[in-house]
Amino acid sequence: MKKLIFLFLFAVTVLACQTKAEDRKDGFTVTGKVKTPQKGKVVLHILGKQGFQPVDSVALAKDNTYTLKGKTAEPRFYMLDFYDVQKVLVILANGDNITVDVDGNNPNGAFTMKGSAEVEQLEKVVKVQNNFQAKAAALQADFQKAAAKKDDKAKENIQAKYFAMQKDQNEELKKLIKAGGPTLASWYATNALNPEEEYAFLAPLAPEFEKAFPNSEYIKDFSAKIAQYKNAVQVGQQAPDIALNSPEGKAVSLSSLRGKYVLIDFWASWCGPCRQENPNVVKMYNRFKGKNFEIFGVSLDKEKDKWTQAIANDGLTWVHVSDLKFWNSAGAEAYGVRSIPATFLVDPQGVIVAKNLRGKELEDKLAQILRQ
Repeated sequence: MKKLIFLFLFAVTVLACQTKAEDRKDGFTVTGKVKTPQKGKVVLHILGKQGFQPVDSVALAKDNTYTLKGKTAEPRFYMLDFYDVQKVLVILANGDNITVDVDGNNPNGAFTMKGSAEVEQLEKVVKVQNNFQAKAAALQADFQKAAAKKDDKAKENIQAKYFAMQKDQNEELKKLIKAGGPTLASWYATNALNPEEEYAFLAPLAPEFEKAFPNSEYIKDFSAKIAQYKNAVQVGQQAPDIALNSPEGKAVSLSSLRGKYVLIDFWASWCGPCRQENPNVVKMYNRFKGKNFEIFGVSLDKEKDKWTQAIANDGLTWVHVSDLKFWNSAGAEAYGVRSIPATFLVDPQGVIVAKNLRGKELEDKLAQILRQ
C-alpha cells in the first residue's frame, strides 16, 4: 500500500528548557493529568536535527498531575513521553499555558490538548491520522491473509478500500488546514499529503506559511519541497521522452510507442505498494493490451537481478526499461517523480491525459477513452 509521505527534513538547534523563575514569564507551561500512571516520569522532548531529544522530565504529583516549564526562541514541535508508553506531539511557544491529559497506559490511548489554537488544531490533525493508521494496519493484516490464500479478488477489494480511506483522510486534513490557516499544525498536516498529487492545493500555502513564520526551518523546508514540484510534468503537457535499456540491454524509447495510449508506470522491485498494485495492473493490461494500449514500465531499481526477478514473479509482460540508478533515474528526474508508484497516461499524440490513477479508476479511464 502506498506509504504515506511524512517528511521532517530540516536543520534545527536544540534549545534547553529554562526553568529559572525570572524566565518563566517569557516561557511556556505544560500541565496535565495521567489517568493510569505507570512507573517512571513524564519526559519532554524537543524535535531537533537528530530527531527528538529530551530536555526535561518530572515525576507525577500525588494527584497524578504533572507540570513542565520551558522556553523557546520560536514556536517548536515537542513530544510528551509518558513512561515510554504513550507519546503525544505538541507545539509550544513562549506564553503558552497548555493542558495535556492522557490515559498513559496505551500507545494509542485517548488524549486531549487545550490552551492554544495551535495545539487544539494539532489534536484534531493527529486524531485523523491515528484513525487512518489504525484502519490501514487492519487492512494490511487482511491483505496479507488474502495474499496467503491467493485470493486476488479480496486483495483488489482491500486495496480499493485503502485508497478510498486515504482519499477521505486527505480531504479531512485539507479541511483542517483551510480552517486553521497558516499554522504549524497546518504545516504538520501537509506532511501526509503527496506534493505531486496535491501540488495545486499545497503551492499557495507556501507564501502564507512564510509570512506567518519567516524564520522557521520547518517552513523553509516546506517551501523548498514545493519548489521541487513546480516544474513537475502536469496533465496537458507533452510527455518528455524516455530512452533507457530493457532487461536485454536494448535501448527502448517512449516515443517508439507513439500512436498508442501508453501508461508510464514508475515502480521498483523494492517498492511494497508497487508490488501490491501489480496484480491490478496485470488485470487491466490483459483487458486492454490488444486495443491500442501499452505499458511502459520505468524501474527505479539498483540491481538488475532483483528487477528482472520481480518482472517474472509478478507476470509483467509489457515494455520495461531502467538505468538502475535508483532515485537518480533519468526517467524519474524527467517527470519529477519523488514517490512511487507513480503513473502517467499518455495519449497517441504524446500528451499526458491523466496522472496517478490506480485500480478501478485507471481501468474506468481506459474503458472510457478506448470505448471498451
